[in-house]
This record gives sequence, structure tokens and C-alpha cells, in this order.
Amino acid sequence: MSTGQSRVDNFLRSDAIFDVAQYSQITFRSTRISRTAENEAIIEGILTAKGRSRAATFRAQLQQRSAGSIAFRVLGDIYRTFYGMDAGTPIYSNIVHFDMVLHGRRS
Repeated sequence: MSTGQSRVDNFLRSDAIFDVAQYSQITFRSTRISRTAENEAIIEGILTAKGRSRAATFRAQLQQRSAGSIAFRVLGDIYRTFYGMDAGTPIYSNIVHFDMVLHGRRS
């Protein structure tokens, strides 16, 4: 993770937000995938961050598929206070917007 500003990066990595010294990973384990259109789906699961787990839902859109590779755009919002990352609220938004492109390649 990098914002390009070392002061901001250090704050985000601190125990006030992500606490990367103690929690080096954020994980998402899907529990249900529901196709909503030809190339779209809703993905439900459990998001774990900073040692706290909660249900989370994301929208996925197929971006590219070819022999041996695939790409999805994944969108969703979570409340950071649910994961003990409440420093700066309400001055800074409690909502974290996810907009990711995930690439997979068959090896």
C-alpha cells in the first residue's frame, strides 16, 4: 500500500488504522456467489481486517476472459469502524470504497 506520501502511509500502517505490525493481511472468504446478469455477480462472504470479521458483499463484473486468464472488476463499500479503524471519524469518511481489478492466470 502506498499513497505516495510517507506521513500518510505511516499513519495508515500504524495501530490507529491497519496495524500492519500485528495484522499483516486483510482476507475475504466468499460464502455465496449469485449471478445477476450475463457478466455480473454478487459475492457475499466474510471480510477479516485487524482481527475482526464481518459479513461483506461485493459486486463483480467480468472484464476479460481468454484461454488461461480472466479479469474481474470488484466493487463494494465497507464501514472501517466495524474493523476497529475509527481514528479520524467523523472528520474522515467511515466508508471505504473498493474498486479493484483482479487478474487470474492459469499456470
